[in-house]
Amino acid sequence: MEEVKVVYALIKNKYNQILMVDNHEGHWSFPGGRVESGESLIEAVIREVFE
Repeated sequence: MEEVKVVYALIKNKYNQILMVDNHEGHWSFPGGRVESGESLIEAVIREVFE
């Protein structure tokens, strides 16, 4: 079985609002996704938030 690494970010502002992503099927999640080959967890979460 292949190991798959994923990252998610919990981003909250001073008004206690949380950033969520609409996954186009009525499902919401924190920004995140799969870690690419050779990428650190921190690099992956930064990239995913910007995407």
